[in-house]
This record gives sequence, C-alpha cells and structure tokens, in this order.
Amino acid sequence: MKPDDCKIASIDIGSNSFLLLLCRASSAGIVQIDHDVVDIVRLGQGLSGSNRFHPDALKRADKTLSEFKKLIDQYKPDVVLAKATAAARRAENRAELVNIGKKFGIDIQTIPGEYEAKITYQGVFWGQSEDTSDYNMLIDIGGGSTELIVGKGLSIEYSISIPFGAVLLTERFITTHPILPDDEANLVREIESEIALALKNISKFPIKNIYAVAGTPTTLAQILLGGYEDAKVNGFVLTLDHLKKLETELKIRTPEQRIREMGVPKGRADVLYAGTVLLRKLVDALAGRDIFVSTRGVRHGIVADYFLNQSKAAN
Repeated sequence: MKPDDCKIASIDIGSNSFLLLLCRASSAGIVQIDHDVVDIVRLGQGLSGSNRFHPDALKRADKTLSEFKKLIDQYKPDVVLAKATAAARRAENRAELVNIGKKFGIDIQTIPGEYEAKITYQGVFWGQSEDTSDYNMLIDIGGGSTELIVGKGLSIEYSISIPFGAVLLTERFITTHPILPDDEANLVREIESEIALALKNISKFPIKNIYAVAGTPTTLAQILLGGYEDAKVNGFVLTLDHLKKLETELKIRTPEQRIREMGVPKGRADVLYAGTVLLRKLVDALAGRDIFVSTRGVRHGIVADYFLNQSKAAN
C-alpha cells in the first residue's frame, strides 16, 4: 500500500451516533467518498446516572458494527480506523464495547477530549483552501461532550472539551416534553456556567468565521431546508434568529410532534432541544455571529490524522 494513495474505513463511535466513512484519500485530502453512513445508536443511554454502558446500548452497538463490518468487507480498505469518544471515555465498562469491536475485527480506540477536538478541527479544514492567516472557530456538539476549537489553517491555537452534549443534557435536565419552565431554567443555568471560562478565553482571538458540526446543527439546517441534502446542508448559514425560532418550536412539541411536524429524524427528536439551547447560548455569547454548518467531522479527521502522522514519520 502506498500511504499517499489508499482506501480507508473510518469509524466515529459517538455517544449518540456511529458514523462510517469509506473513502479514497491521499496526503492532499480526501479524493473520493464512496460511502458515508450514519446510524443512531444512543450509546450514551443512561450513562449520566450509572457511568456504565446500558446493555441495550451495547446490543445496538453490536448490531450497527455488524452492519458496518459487512460494508467494510465489501469495500476492502487498506486501513480500518475506529475511534470512540465521550461515552467511551466515561463508561466504566468500556471494555465491553472494545470486545464487540474485536469480534468484528475492528480495533476501537478511546480517545481523549483534546485529541477529539484536534481531529474534528482537522476533519473540517484538512484539504480545504482556507486562508491560514485567519482565525476560525469550530463548535462540535456531540451526545456526551462539546468541543470548542480555535485555529489557523490546521494549527490549533485553543481547544476545550466541555463534559456534556445533547444526550447528557437531556438526561440530566429534561424530565418531560413539551419542556417545563423549571427544566429549561436548570438547563440554561448549567450551560452558562460550563461555557463561561471557555468563551472568555476564546474572546481573545479575532475570529473570522464560526463553523458547527455534528447532529445538532446539521439537523437544524435540515429542518430549515425541508429535507437533508449534503450539498445544501454543508455551508448552510444558521443565524441567531434561526436558532431562537427553532428552539421555541422544539420546546412546545413532543418528540413525536417534532418528527411529524418539523421533520426531525427519530433518533434526534428527544435530544435536539437541548443541543439547540446549547448552540444558541454559544452564539449569544459570540455576539450573535452567524454559524456555517459543516457536514464534515471526526470521521474525516481520523483520515486526516492518519495522513498527517504518515507525513511526520516520513520526515
């Protein structure tokens, strides 16, 4: 295999979603995406209370990885790379997830929050024609953690992993749908407390553009567009007014109504409100700046990191 020309299978094992990217790549970037698959697994189910993977979550993980294995075997990649993020960092029984991976010949590595932030950032900007003289900020709202990253080009200047995402916030603070005033107040209080220091540090940078990745922003764009199409969601601009309107609409509906009336995917219907509040509070604190949605993320960053490490080893 030539490290500068190969087929890669990249798996992002998140707290809410598992994502499989099958692509051809070189040191210059991803040349061709052949499959880009997402499955809502809800690996972080009940994790906030028990610090253990729920047996049902592990069964769903087993089923999804079994399906991923079939696609990988058909694709015959040169390299298979699988990274697990916040849920696996937290779970005391993470070895059970690793063993499921071993059953399918998939070596699952649990990565720290700082590394997750780095590869998420690389996933968005690697191979792109960005201006390396400008600062960009990236917001990654996952199920179990949220990464905030500031960088120039591929160089990260500041990053922090906040220990909650849409799933954990929902489990901790949302007791029923539609949302109760007390639940909303407690949710907002927790978010404001946790993001304050990070935003104070971020305010020191002259940020040109702000990007957001993962299920919360892409789903909000999907709602506004009336359906999901990658070419339209990628680059979609979310405004503060958009976020306020969507937050209100989500708040007054049950998950079933969000699916039926707003077109929210089933696997995100119960957690999208908390993710939207978090994104809105971040945008509020960033002076109401517009947000560019990106459909790239950890799975692309895993590929980027592989090639960037190959380059370092060769020098």
